Amino acid sequence: MTGFWRIPPEELERLKAEVSVEQLVEASGVALKSAGKDLLGRCPFHEDREASLVVTPAKNLWHCFSCQIGGGPIDWVMKSRSVSFRHAVELLRSGSDAPAAPSSRGNRILPAPIHFDAGDQVLMDQAIRYYQERLKQTPEALAYLARRGLDDAELIERHRLGFADRTLGLRNSGFCATPVTSTSTARS
Repeated sequence: MTGFWRIPPEELERLKAEVSVEQLVEASGVALKSAGKDLLGRCPFHEDREASLVVTPAKNLWHCFSCQIGGGPIDWVMKSRSVSFRHAVELLRSGSDAPAAPSSRGNRILPAPIHFDAGDQVLMDQAIRYYQERLKQTPEALAYLARRGLDDAELIERHRLGFADRTLGLRNSGFCATPVTSTSTARS
C-alpha cells in the first residue's frame, strides 16, 4: 500500500499557507495583543499569568515560551484538540478549523468502537471487527488487495483481513501508548 495513506506534501504546504494560525488561536478563545510584528497572548495549554504565547502572522507560526512548544496551523490543531497529525489535517481540510478550548469540557467525545472492560479475546475480536469494517469502507485498501489478487470476499472474511488506518483512537482512551505483549497489560 505504498503511500496512499500519506498526505501529499503539497497538500500540507497548502494548509500551512492558507490556514491562519492567528485565526485558529483566536478561535480557541485566546485574546491576542499586538507587540510589534508579533501577537502575544496567554497560552491555553498551561496556567499562564503573563502572555507567553507568541504568534507571528508573517511566518504563520506560534510558540509558547513557557511550554517550549510551537509550530504552524496543523500543530495548533493537534495540541488544542488532542488529535493525531492525520486527524488535524482532516479537520483543516474539512474546514473544521476552529478548535475547542484545550479543556475536556465541551469537546465532543465519540463512543469507543470497543468495550474496554471486555476479556482479552473479546477485546481482540472487537478490534479485528473494527478494522474489518474499516477495510470495507476504504476503497484504496480494497483496490490494493485487488491488485494483489486478494479481492475474494470469502477469503477476506475467512482470514479476517482488515485495514488499520489509525482511526481506532485508543491513545486517549485509557490504553497504553507503547506496544505490549499481551492485551491484558494494555487495559487500565
